[in-house]
Amino acid sequence: APGSHTVLLLCGCELEEDGGGTSRGRCALGHEGKVYLRLDTRTRTWTQVSRAPGAEQGWEPDRSFNRTVLTFLEQYCSQWLKIFIKHTRKTLCRAPAPEAPGLQRGREPNSPVTCSVVSLFPGDVAVSWQRDGQELTEGVDPAVVLPNGDGSFQVRRSLRVSEEELERHSFTCFVNGTSLGEELVIPWSKREKESGPGLNTGQPLHSIEPSSQNVWMADKNTIFVICTTAFYVLIAALVICCVTCESGFFKKSTRHQPSAAQREGHTGD
Repeated sequence: APGSHTVLLLCGCELEEDGGGTSRGRCALGHEGKVYLRLDTRTRTWTQVSRAPGAEQGWEPDRSFNRTVLTFLEQYCSQWLKIFIKHTRKTLCRAPAPEAPGLQRGREPNSPVTCSVVSLFPGDVAVSWQRDGQELTEGVDPAVVLPNGDGSFQVRRSLRVSEEELERHSFTCFVNGTSLGEELVIPWSKREKESGPGLNTGQPLHSIEPSSQNVWMADKNTIFVICTTAFYVLIAALVICCVTCESGFFKKSTRHQPSAAQREGHTGD
């Protein structure tokens, strides 16, 4: 049919967390935004997801196309992914050490006490409150994790407690996470009570901004690896496209249709 058409080719790979670097590839083929075939890398065959229009018995990718795709998945994709993970992990691990500004409470009566930690990476942390050594569930708001502009995170969890309770009991905030190394223990004291809202940086709780020193900057080696990876991915895509064009992309497994001349000759007979 005249007009523009879209062919979908989506290939990628992932690494298993088994310590041996086992990779698993995947690839899908489609047309006009709909997937019709998926590649089974174990059997090295394509599985039909849905019937393609115009193909009575489905689509059959060309052999040269299959070789190109399998070579990309088995030889290049996992290698590039390992290199990319190695260098990006090295860079991201240079994130600044987490900071615990302490506990803050507004000057208004019965304002919640907020426990906050900034510059976390990754942001998977657990924040809990204790009163006199016993963990609290009542009056504790859900933890809020917010992203910073440098790729790190900040977490806050507030405790709603009266002025009388603060005077009579001892309250402590505990923070645990993979980026901390050890548990953070932040006790409530009269000093925080008198300091009013805001962090020790002088910024209000609702407008924490990452400092310029914490902004994530990739070194030259990482930039080189990323650019090199992108270049090879582009080359692989061009190779696949060339093979696709030369092979006709698909061999439609349809019944043989007679040509116009054959039909006219048959009619004349």
